[in-house]
Amino acid sequence: MGSPIALILVCWLRKQAAIVVFLESFGSVTPDLSGRRERGDRLFAVLDSIVVRFFGRISYSFYLLHMIGLSLAVRTVPPSSILYFVFGVAYTAPMAWLSWRLVEKQFISLGRRFDVNHFAGASFHPRGAGGQEVGHEPEAAS
Repeated sequence: MGSPIALILVCWLRKQAAIVVFLESFGSVTPDLSGRRERGDRLFAVLDSIVVRFFGRISYSFYLLHMIGLSLAVRTVPPSSILYFVFGVAYTAPMAWLSWRLVEKQFISLGRRFDVNHFAGASFHPRGAGGQEVGHEPEAAS
């Protein structure tokens, strides 16, 4: 089970030739090819940790901003692939969290106001997530 992870780590430290990209891709899907796991499996317990969930939550923002973090790392740390990786993540994670918190979450909330079941296209609902009208207090039951 550790071999796909080791393969990915080795590929990260190598020049990105076609074979390296292939091996990295193959290593990333190998755990999926091994079949379903039981809930008690240690590998998948690690994937359910707080840190992994955090990076899963901010992953799109991280993807969008990682080049800025890597550029900062290249300019601020001595030349080393490991240091570039560590500092790139350290620089990118706070930016990605802010982007997720201030932009992504707001647009996800806005998107929930659209009727996804409407076949002809999206229609805006003047109701909030709880079904009550936006800006109005719920009526008291008589």
